[in-house]
Amino acid sequence: MLQRPAPRLRRRAATGVAVGLLVTMGTMWAPHTPGVPAADASTVEPGSAMSAITSAPVRPPLCTEEQIAAVDFDNCALMFDGNPTDHGFPAPPFPGNQFIITPVTADEWTPLTVGASGPIVTVLQEKLKATTPLITQDGKFGSQTATAVKKAQETLSLPQTGVVDAATAAALDMLVRAELGAYPPPGFVWTGNDYNNSPALAEWEKRLVRGTVRTDPIASALFEGFLADLRRGTFRLDQAGTYSFRCTATTVRNCKGIGMSSLSYHAWGLAVDVNYTANPLQQVYHSTDACAANVKMNIPDWVLKTAQHWGMFWGGWYSCPKAGQRSVFKDPHHFEFRGTPATAAAIIAKNSAEGAARAWVPELEDLLLSCGDRGASVLRIRELLPADYRPTEVASAQTTFTATLAASIAKWQADNNLPATGAFDAATATALGLTVRHTEVFPVLHLNSCGDAVKALQTKLGLTVTGTFGTTTMNTLRSWQLSNRLPPTGVTDTRTSRALGLALATPEPPPSTTVPVSSGDPPTDSTGPPILRAAIPLSFGARNASVSALQRALTAAGYVTPVTGRFGTTTLRNLRAFQAANKLRLSSTVSLGAAQLLGLTPTPKLPVRYGQTGDQVRLVQRALRDRGVNLRVDGRFGWATRRAVIAFQRSAGIKVTAIVDSATARALGW
Repeated sequence: MLQRPAPRLRRRAATGVAVGLLVTMGTMWAPHTPGVPAADASTVEPGSAMSAITSAPVRPPLCTEEQIAAVDFDNCALMFDGNPTDHGFPAPPFPGNQFIITPVTADEWTPLTVGASGPIVTVLQEKLKATTPLITQDGKFGSQTATAVKKAQETLSLPQTGVVDAATAAALDMLVRAELGAYPPPGFVWTGNDYNNSPALAEWEKRLVRGTVRTDPIASALFEGFLADLRRGTFRLDQAGTYSFRCTATTVRNCKGIGMSSLSYHAWGLAVDVNYTANPLQQVYHSTDACAANVKMNIPDWVLKTAQHWGMFWGGWYSCPKAGQRSVFKDPHHFEFRGTPATAAAIIAKNSAEGAARAWVPELEDLLLSCGDRGASVLRIRELLPADYRPTEVASAQTTFTATLAASIAKWQADNNLPATGAFDAATATALGLTVRHTEVFPVLHLNSCGDAVKALQTKLGLTVTGTFGTTTMNTLRSWQLSNRLPPTGVTDTRTSRALGLALATPEPPPSTTVPVSSGDPPTDSTGPPILRAAIPLSFGARNASVSALQRALTAAGYVTPVTGRFGTTTLRNLRAFQAANKLRLSSTVSLGAAQLLGLTPTPKLPVRYGQTGDQVRLVQRALRDRGVNLRVDGRFGWATRRAVIAFQRSAGIKVTAIVDSATARALGW
């Protein structure tokens, strides 16, 4: 992983103006421009990019052949259609379908159409594989089967009706009646959840690799690497299951009456389910677009990016190939590998090579941790604590934020005149010499969290105060979130903590502890450097004054960029170098976060209107909120934002358009 450098001065070579970083005990300050008053700490929005949860994530574009050949999946989703055997993995035994087949005449044949189901539809789907190889054999005649029937009818020079009449059945050699016989067949023993350890699977299961999880030998290192990165990023893995010989949960789990195309990727050892109690399989309904509806899950955005890094396909994506569906299944705990054996080997080789770029996962500087958290960062906390305060615990507890560790931290905090929160908060991290990269004021509590922060949450929710975050606390929190129009994460994400009014105690910095970092440059006059404005988003290929401002800001940050006003390859290369050094997502677009880190004054790219999402909407929402409008900053220009814009336009005496145009932008101070 690229190491984030210590904060450094940003200099304007032409003017000699230095922009320093003000550091105050317990408070993280934004870069301060001389001549401009620093923002009060209370105005800094709490949050951390590394704890963000997008409860309705949009599937990335599917990987192209070029991206697959380059083994570059960080910005795409790797998904081949079909099951692993279609991709080149070995074929497992299958319970099969012991159908009793009885020939019938054309007069006895009952036409099959959309809505039909049962063994005869499974027989049909098997026949249709000749023209539609990847058809799902689920025994249900839906739109996919109807399309496949039409394709077969075209091939057979029959009328393309999508209905299997006697003529179509005869042409497909399936003028039969199909009934299901004894099930399961000999050698397969159904446990109620899977066929694991059945005699018929003995040889198949011998080939699987037992590591942290039980996986296919070809892809074992891929799954182990993915899970290791989750632990490295302090994602608490309470549950992680891979091998389970069964059909998919959305069909018939024991495979009765359906075909091998419905066999779960778990049966190959090519899928892993993580923390399924907190992130259950769910059917989501919505009047216009279920794919955009919120899902009950607490999977952080960085986990999904890490999955892409390892070529994993997330279960929250595969039900949404297009928008407009009113009902979809989402499986947020599920990750599977949908590539070929050669692709798996290439990913493993690339990600395990010496000096390879690692997945970007949170580090201790990015997180506010508390009792119940687990991962590599907890071990760093133990190492940072002075020896006299380190608790003696068994080796297996070293990466867990135990109640004992929380008590030790609270004692150290009290002895160093800090609020004894027992959490590894920003004040504690700063005092122990870390450069904090977040503004969180309350821990992200989750299943198995513990301590005083959990007690505070339970008090807010009106629950019995136990100090232990269990399923009752999670489900009650989700109900509260839904009733307050918040994503049902079931954790105290930043928006939820703020809405509940939860915050840890923070120290008041005495004036004498605020020390500007000096650059050694001569002092500037009171007017300070010129304000560099840039319309966000600003992307590769643009030609305008915003690009010139970006180029000046990159040069001031130490990435010398000619000021041409054209966003070309040199500007892009320097932008990406800045993004990498500051642990931002590599992109050809200047995000709001990058603009602020560069010292730019971001303005929205106009016009901004109803239906838009992104940083330009966040800028509008923040500007409206700064002017006293009660508005949530969520980056979505919905009805609430539209009403707020209209109200502002009326109060400012400008034309009411419900659109943030140039006149509205000027009134907002841009």
